[in-house]
This record gives sequence, C-alpha cells and structure tokens, in this order.
Amino acid sequence: MSQAKLITLLVTTALILVVVFQNRAPVQTHLLFFSVVMPQIVLLLIAVGLGFIAGLTVAAQSKSKGNKHNPVRRLLRGNRIKIV
Repeated sequence: MSQAKLITLLVTTALILVVVFQNRAPVQTHLLFFSVVMPQIVLLLIAVGLGFIAGLTVAAQSKSKGNKHNPVRRLLRGNRIKIV
C-alpha cells in the first residue's frame, strides 16, 4: 500500500472515530414496522459498515472484465467517463 493511501486511510478512520465518539446519546430508530432504541454510536457504526460493504461490492463488480451488463459500467459509459 502506498504511503498516500495509508495516510488517507488513517485520516479517514480518525475522522470517523471522532464523529462516532461524539455521538453517544441514545436514539430511537424506526425500521419498517418496529422501532429500536440504541446508542447513536451503534447506529453510525452500522451505517459506516453497510456503506463500506456496498462500496466493496460496487468496486468488485465494476472491475470485473467482460461483464457487459454491469449497470455501473453502463452508467459510466453513458456519461463518457473513462474506465481505467
């Protein structure tokens, strides 16, 4: 891993941790037909984790070669964005 990527990763992680630890109050979250009371730190960690998983999934699909039906590739191709 290059030094720039490592620094970016460390700064991003530090910022996420600052935001998470400043938001520890309990919150009520409505999920479909029920509601859950949990600390806001847990809710933020769940949201960050789901976003990370979604990003990995999209990145893995967009890098697969030969997949002409990939919606990410189709969207990028339609907007004239070069895929490296």
